[in-house]
Amino acid sequence: GSLMSKIIINLLAKLADSKQKVADSAELSLLSLAHSSCIDISILYNAATKRIRSEEAKGGRTCKARIQFLENLVAEFGNNVSWERAIEFTKSSKAFDHRDSGVRDAAKSLVLTLMMVRGEKVLRSLENCDEISERQLNEFRTKF
Repeated sequence: GSLMSKIIINLLAKLADSKQKVADSAELSLLSLAHSSCIDISILYNAATKRIRSEEAKGGRTCKARIQFLENLVAEFGNNVSWERAIEFTKSSKAFDHRDSGVRDAAKSLVLTLMMVRGEKVLRSLENCDEISERQLNEFRTKF
C-alpha cells in the first residue's frame, strides 16, 4: 500500500512537468492504475485531491494539471468518486479566481463535468462560495 501511495504521489507531481511527454506519460500511468483491479479508485482519487502546497498553487501549472486530471477521473468514474472532494480541492487551490486563466478554465470545466455527472447539487454547493462571482454562477446555470 505505502509503496503504491509513493508511486501515485510521484506520478501526480509529474502531471505538471514542463516536458509534455513526461506529463502525458504520468497521466496515462495514473489512468491505467485507476482502471486496474489492484487499485481502489478512492486511494488514487484521495491522493489527487490532497491540498497542493501554496507556493506550488500560486504558479498555476500544478493546479491546472491536477484539476484536469480530476476531471478525467470524474468523467470516467463519475459515481464512484466524491464530487464534494473535487469541489473542496478546487476551492482550496483558489482555482476559481486564480491569476492564471488556464487554472480558472480548468476549474470551470471540472464544475461542468461534475454537474453533468452528479447534477444540480454541485451547482448548489457553489452558491455560497466567495470565490465564485454571480456572473460565473449564472454561466454555470445556463450551460446546465
